[in-house]
Amino acid sequence: MATLGWDGLHSVVFDFDYTLVDSSRAFLDCHRFAAASLGLPEQAPEAILKTIGTALPLAVRTLIGPEEPEARLSQYVQVYQARAEARMTDLTVVYDGVPAMLAALRDAGLRLAIVSQKPRHRIEAVLRRDGIAGRFDAVIGGDDVTALKPEPDGILYAIGRLESAPEASLYVGDTAIDAAAAARGGLPFVAVLSGKTRREEFDGHTVRDFLEGVAELPRLLATASTRP
Repeated sequence: MATLGWDGLHSVVFDFDYTLVDSSRAFLDCHRFAAASLGLPEQAPEAILKTIGTALPLAVRTLIGPEEPEARLSQYVQVYQARAEARMTDLTVVYDGVPAMLAALRDAGLRLAIVSQKPRHRIEAVLRRDGIAGRFDAVIGGDDVTALKPEPDGILYAIGRLESAPEASLYVGDTAIDAAAAARGGLPFVAVLSGKTRREEFDGHTVRDFLEGVAELPRLLATASTRP
């Protein structure tokens, strides 16, 4: 591996929503559509956006409240997923600087993956649309594992696919759920503040560094590689 990276770093694994992409318009659209279809009150935008990165059934339960029956939750999820099939890709925007950041990491010899709660085919649709699918050696969606974050199953599956190890890998995400998953998997964690999780909400979690956006990652790794 060349001149970019911490000592022994082999792989970087990314969360997707609010880490590599802004999918807020898509989430708002899908949740509003599902709520209206079921005759439920529309949630405030901040309440919806705060659930990005949470497993969908738990996010829906948070939004509709504990008094709604499970059948209602299941119906909401089904309507949401159908709407997401039609709208999620078009309303998701890759953050500025992400293609160049990925190219820099690949040029440095790092292997790259994505681990998200989102179904894999929706992640891949955005990557193909923006011409960056080839930058990743593995994409793990919520439908590829039985236990979602904060369990580390997806992350460990990804680094296995990358032929790496936890101590030689880095997880980059935007939520405390991501931080917990990285810790349980034995990976160092870098938090990006491009989502709805404030810096102080990572208190109690082990965070190697904070970035305002993921495009700053090559600079961070280059700086870290020169530390004594």
